[in-house]
Amino acid sequence: MSDYINSKQDEIRIALIKKAKSGKSTYYSELMENFHISRRWIGKILFCVADCCHKNNEPILTALVEHINGGIGDGYIKVVNAYGADINYKKEQEECFCYWKNKDIPV
Repeated sequence: MSDYINSKQDEIRIALIKKAKSGKSTYYSELMENFHISRRWIGKILFCVADCCHKNNEPILTALVEHINGGIGDGYIKVVNAYGADINYKKEQEECFCYWKNKDIPV
């Protein structure tokens, strides 16, 4: 299943970079629907995206993923604890927007 997670991680990372460049957040449901990801896997995939951001010294892109009714998922606390992301996910979102605004999307 790690091949599945790795392939989805790359797709989601690029999608989140595009969101960050446009100054927008997204919803878990939108990602799951657009990328055909079950609820079972979305948290694991997003944690892998956060890990990649951390290794690249980038703001944590998973802060851009919100619940449709507001707020962030429980998995974000794991990201805060593991990588020191800002507990205030809105601040982390702003860091993502600023960081990616004028950068190219990696290939």
